[in-house]
Amino acid sequence: MVDAVLQSVRQQVCKAQEDWRQKCALEKDDQAAFVTLTYAQSIDGSIAAKRGKPTVLSGSASMQMTHILRTLHDGILVGNNPRPIIVDTNLHCPTSIKLFTLSTCEKPIILFGRSLLDPEILKRKEALETLGAQVLECQTYHRDTVRTNAFVSYSILPVGVVKQHGISTIMVEGGASILTSCLQENTKQKHLINLVIVTVAPTFARFRDHRLVVFLDYDGTLTPIVNDPALALLSPAMKDTLEKLREKFITGVITGRSLHKIQKFVSIPQLYYAGSHGFDIEGPNGTAIKNQVAAQFLTDLHNVRDELSEKIKDVPGAEVEDNIFSVSLHYRNVEPTLRPQISALARTTGDQHPRIKLNQGKMVYEFKPKIDWNKGKALEWLLQALGLHEHDDVYTIYIGDDTTDEDAFQLFQAKCNLKGVGIVVTEESVSTDASFTLRDTNELLGVDVQHREFITLRWQDECQHETGQRIINSFEIDPENLDIEKIFVKSDTLNIVWDDRHESSFPTKWLVENSYSQWALNQYAHDMTPIPLPLDAPVPTTEYARMMDKDDEKGLYEALQQVVENGFTVIQSTPSEPGAVKTLAERISPISHSFQYGDVFDVVAEPKPVNIAYTTVYLKSHVDLAYYESPPGLQFLHALHFDESVQGGESTFVDVFSVADEFRRSHPEHFATFCHVPATFMKRHLTREKATIMEYQRPHIQLNHRDEVIAVHWSPPFEGPLKVPFDDVMPYYDAYRIFHELVEGGKHRYEFKLKQGDTVIFNQRRVLHGRKQFSQSSNGVRHLQGTYINIDDALCRYNVLRTRFAANDPTAKNRRVANGNFA
Repeated sequence: MVDAVLQSVRQQVCKAQEDWRQKCALEKDDQAAFVTLTYAQSIDGSIAAKRGKPTVLSGSASMQMTHILRTLHDGILVGNNPRPIIVDTNLHCPTSIKLFTLSTCEKPIILFGRSLLDPEILKRKEALETLGAQVLECQTYHRDTVRTNAFVSYSILPVGVVKQHGISTIMVEGGASILTSCLQENTKQKHLINLVIVTVAPTFARFRDHRLVVFLDYDGTLTPIVNDPALALLSPAMKDTLEKLREKFITGVITGRSLHKIQKFVSIPQLYYAGSHGFDIEGPNGTAIKNQVAAQFLTDLHNVRDELSEKIKDVPGAEVEDNIFSVSLHYRNVEPTLRPQISALARTTGDQHPRIKLNQGKMVYEFKPKIDWNKGKALEWLLQALGLHEHDDVYTIYIGDDTTDEDAFQLFQAKCNLKGVGIVVTEESVSTDASFTLRDTNELLGVDVQHREFITLRWQDECQHETGQRIINSFEIDPENLDIEKIFVKSDTLNIVWDDRHESSFPTKWLVENSYSQWALNQYAHDMTPIPLPLDAPVPTTEYARMMDKDDEKGLYEALQQVVENGFTVIQSTPSEPGAVKTLAERISPISHSFQYGDVFDVVAEPKPVNIAYTTVYLKSHVDLAYYESPPGLQFLHALHFDESVQGGESTFVDVFSVADEFRRSHPEHFATFCHVPATFMKRHLTREKATIMEYQRPHIQLNHRDEVIAVHWSPPFEGPLKVPFDDVMPYYDAYRIFHELVEGGKHRYEFKLKQGDTVIFNQRRVLHGRKQFSQSSNGVRHLQGTYINIDDALCRYNVLRTRFAANDPTAKNRRVANGNFA
């Protein structure tokens, strides 16, 4: 998305400049200059934190934009590329500034407004001109000291003083007084400024010298809203963001969930927690900051919980959640036609309990004690308990997404002695008392401008040759004697000249993506995390002809993207010809893993099967060829014949990431067992045409260095004897039983029935596959043909096509594919 925005800015500026040139030619105006005014500000409208204190507000994207804009102008007020223009009213510019020594930029033009009759001014002018600067006296000089810089906008820009020196397009970057004077004068002289471009940095500059307090909602703010509240898990990237916040600021979570649940979900004991909409408060590590203002209402709430649980038993999708000091009635998964019934029983229940009040949130009804207490009151109580409620140097930020968070937003409007701001997380236009908006939970990962960390050793180590390979090896570099002679940015590229005259070039986008900073690593991990396809989502499909079109590979890219994003896709209208599946697979890459079953294998019921798949019985979810060191990546199954008379035989798919997440959350000890006790996967069949003895040991679940799941190995039909110490045996089988129930329980299973001509392509390392039992008559046949390709080859094909068709699409990502890659 960033690249698309930058390209749009470039196009708009070029068009505006061309329109201006045509207008000047038509009006025969050769004096005016084209002026672009651009600056960065913080969320709170500041362009600096404190007078005399440097403030970095430009992130990587805005810096890329700035460099693009500079290439489109002849001169720049403040900066060093293209030609710098310095506004120096009293000509105090030191002769030692770098602009006079940099070989990468032209010598500056210096504008001043003092009379040359002053001998000291004349002396300084001559010294600067000796260094190559062009020193120009402005004809109009305002003696009013408040507006000493206004002469730039009032005189020089419109009448073309600098245009006489070959500069017809000027980019004004600052400082603050110049920006202000330009905007003020533009109200008096129309068309003085042709373009104004403002970038807003996600930080609060005005209050950098304040003590910051940050409180956040949970569902919809720290985690996306999900259909099952129990699966609203905090991502590793978001948890790391919270850890970073609490290291610097007082940080807490105020949520509708119970105190115990939210503490378990977030698992950061150093935070402040307010559960049940603020009715249950506790400080870090269970400290003395505690408050339960509604303990006398617990009996009422328990009665509401029990009544609601009884009333919704016959309403599919409805769920009652006991949050101790509140009760939530979720109806997100209820059919729209039944939601009025939920509304009616919620209101009836509320009316029957006069000590309880009813509120409606996002797909939820909340039952809370009927007292003057809410998230805003809880936030105010916390600030008072911490002794921060009436301090001028305290600034509070509250971030939430729901109507229940409005009470906290209103706190900053009603309490004039409380400095702070409310931020609502929403993609829609809503009526809110919040001052600012974030589009989704991901934007919380960049709430502060991030520092990018690099090491010069790494820069030289990463130098690339046109072959795409390194030309310098790490062991050849002595970090003690590694010096940079010159560094500059040109055309969105960081250029480095080393002391040995070797030159390196790095695109700024590459630098941002490959920073050592924790933020960059978190963002990369977040982008790699796959999102399971909702069980009620339609089957992703692509037409065979579109995928096979050799003149347009867009269809092939879209099919591969569906496999990368969702784990599988169905290719419709595949020719009902033997071997068609091989032709389809080779559209992506060569066939792999053909030793046992050939390039193409037939899945059809046989009298003497060599594989359980060649029967009609229920086939449990599994990975094929798990006894290989590297099992196949993509599997293709083509319904060569699938007569309508066949009963059953639906294909089933289970996303291993979804199962592993629930396994970790609900059974952490069993999860740990599955991560370190190795299972045995084997194939031993000596009486078949290609006799086979293969065996491989590894744990069922593999983690990376961030404790994220990167592979799951699950193949019950092809498991052999356990070869582990005795003490690991029973824990292993206890964990095995629970994991098997999660896989086969149906909660994570996506199923559909193939039609003749359908070919399902699935990443069998990420998506376990199986089949329901079926029966076929003498006239009805279920005959599939299958083949495999390597996951690395498929990913390579996808990534190359992604650079062609979706280089600027932020939704097109390279996801984790469960092949053990630590990324």
